[in-house]
Amino acid sequence: MKFSTIFSHIADQDPTTPAIIIGKPGIGKTQAVKAFGKVQGFDDDSFVALNCAQFADEGDMIGLLQIKDGQHSHTIPDWLKLDRKMLIFVDELNRAPKSCINGLMQLMSPEQTFNGHKLFPGSRVIAAINPADVAANDCDELNRALFSRFARYNAEVCVDEWVSWAHDAKIDDMIIDFIIKNGKSALIDMDESQTAEDENTVNPRSVVNFALAFARAKENGRYEGPDGLEYLYEGAMSMLGSKWALNFKDWYSKNGNTITAKTVFETPEDKLDTLKKAFKKLRPTDFCAINAGIVDMLNLSWKNTKKITDEQASRFLWYFFAVNREIRTKLYVDFIKTNLEGGDPTWIKTVSHDATLGKKFKTEIRSIIDNEMNTEDEMMG
Repeated sequence: MKFSTIFSHIADQDPTTPAIIIGKPGIGKTQAVKAFGKVQGFDDDSFVALNCAQFADEGDMIGLLQIKDGQHSHTIPDWLKLDRKMLIFVDELNRAPKSCINGLMQLMSPEQTFNGHKLFPGSRVIAAINPADVAANDCDELNRALFSRFARYNAEVCVDEWVSWAHDAKIDDMIIDFIIKNGKSALIDMDESQTAEDENTVNPRSVVNFALAFARAKENGRYEGPDGLEYLYEGAMSMLGSKWALNFKDWYSKNGNTITAKTVFETPEDKLDTLKKAFKKLRPTDFCAINAGIVDMLNLSWKNTKKITDEQASRFLWYFFAVNREIRTKLYVDFIKTNLEGGDPTWIKTVSHDATLGKKFKTEIRSIIDNEMNTEDEMMG
């Protein structure tokens, strides 16, 4: 059952009826409950999440022991507010110590009491558990008396819901497109193995963790150049496992541009053949960005020093002839032509005087110009 349906049902329930959500780790149960709470009018001060896996014994949950008027009692625990309605989320209930279960059963009764304290009217209690068959999760099956108190909902990952959330959360479009293309298995694929060293750990939580790292790495240029895809694979494998890291690497190599103008100028000589092969995977729109970046870098160098280095001229010419005729023509029409028509000396002169490729460059430019003129004549009839 998808989360939107689950919370629609919970909203229809009487607040004194507890609900329990059963779903695999990392599918977003906590975030979904908190979002539901906000819709229902529970602000941050009215929402509390109790993680039962962190309780060592009942004392961690019920508050400090005190002596008042010669009587032993417990202070009201910090998480329990009695002056407002609360949404209490009891996470990983089936990992709670046996000593805590009785206190939790009182909280989840129609009376909604806890250690002698009654919840404010309108309060809700929602629990969540990971299935007992999830490997290496130290989960216990809940006894029938406790389990029967709940309205029970089995949560499933829904691609449409996640995609809608991801757009709102500004997740990178490359990640979203990958999920849409590959479907549900790209959002939930967890090995049932007892070992965790090299397992597939794909769930919405790990996907979001990777998406955040992906956005930062891409912004910092980590995926540029010949080694960029390997860096991408290493980062993805650390969060998603080897299978889906390889799938995303292949997807990105076909759909994401890892090459920029900076890559063209900074790639070592011995890796230029690899870079040239990588050009074959790029789209025309990718080359538009590379062309613009190359010209911007050369224009900036010329503006600041009235020259470009021999290395810059040589690398520009390498790029010019490494791409196909269509891309060279776009580079001329969109950028070089404007420089030539300006009349003032520019870096184009330095390039055209290159001892190795300068003559070939001028010949190619003349050929492109002639071809453009012929095309214009044909269009004019």
